[in-house]
Order: sequence, then C-alpha cells, then structure tokens
Amino acid sequence: EITFTLHFMVEELDAGPVLLQRSLSLNSDTYLSDVHEFAREEVPELFVEAVDGLERGDLSARPQSEERERALRCYPRKHVDSRIDWSRSADRIARLVRASADPLFGAYTFLDGRTLRVWRARAESPAADTLGTPGQVAERRPGSGEVAVVTGDGFLVLEEVSFDDGERRRASDVLASNRDRLGQATQEAVRELRDRVTELERRLGEQ
Repeated sequence: EITFTLHFMVEELDAGPVLLQRSLSLNSDTYLSDVHEFAREEVPELFVEAVDGLERGDLSARPQSEERERALRCYPRKHVDSRIDWSRSADRIARLVRASADPLFGAYTFLDGRTLRVWRARAESPAADTLGTPGQVAERRPGSGEVAVVTGDGFLVLEEVSFDDGERRRASDVLASNRDRLGQATQEAVRELRDRVTELERRLGEQ
C-alpha cells in the first residue's frame, strides 16, 4: 500500500507528529495515475478534516515510529531510470511500466533505433516452456491488440505503446513480426546498419 500522511513540521525532514493518514492498496492493476487520482481526491479532504479536528480540539498528533526498519527514504527519479531491461523478470518490468506511466514519461525501450514507450502492460506466465532472447517478440495477438515479449522470466504482454513522435496505439499495430527485437539502442542499430551496408557493398563488388 501507499500512505499519504499529514503531520506537523519539525526541523528533521518528514519526522513530525502524525495527524491523519490515508492509504491506497496496491496490486498488479495499480498504475501511477491511480495513485495521483487518489491523492487528488483524498489530500484536500485530509486537510479539511485536520483543520476541523484541531479547531474542535478532538484531534491529537501521535509521534512517528523511531524504528529505522520502518522508514523508507525515496529519492527523485530520472528519465533514464524508466528504461526497460528485458533481462529482468516480467513481473519486475510490469511494475516499472505501472510506476512510469501517466503523468510521467512512460517506461521505454528501443525498436529499430526508435524510442518506444510502453504505457500499459502486464506479466504473464507462458503456457509452455519457451526459449527466446529477452526482448524478442514471442506472440502477436491481433484480436486483443496485445504482444507478448520474452523477458528474463516470463512474458511481458504489451497492451498500449507509442513512439515519441506518434499517438498511442495497440501493441500489435506497432510490432508486426516475431523477428522484432526490443531493447536495441540507436548506437547498436547504427552499427548493425553499417555492417549490413558493408556486406551489400562486398556483394556488389563481387558481381
């Protein structure tokens, strides 16, 4: 779960006595946008309830726990932190997708040298044992618009994706073949194209 806390300010960061809290249960369907919507609705009510309670005199603050193992300090994220590492498990990548979605910039990978953002996806266990390269398209499902991609453990089923210069689309409308590989950065794509050009020049020189 994620908890929003209203507390008094003290010199130490986020250490003041707690007045009120609201919690949101998290599961495999919770996206960052759900957390923001929860905050938008609940935080104003927290302030109103706190002000009313303090005015009536029936709201008292309680000290925060001093147990260090109960504390979690989070630091700012950068854009690059949302790059998908396909060698990770499908479950872990799905969490990254949900934590990087709206209103942030989206988890991202590369397809043919272009940045592809993954806005909605879920982890899935393959129906049979599989052998594939992490980042390889395993299944296209045009009926649902989904595409299953091989990860270090399980499939990541892509639902909604977009290129930086385009609108969001169904994954199967963007990924057209099992030959597609995700995760190749621009530099790698340029090197591959250079090798292909060199090979073509060699063949033309033999004719």
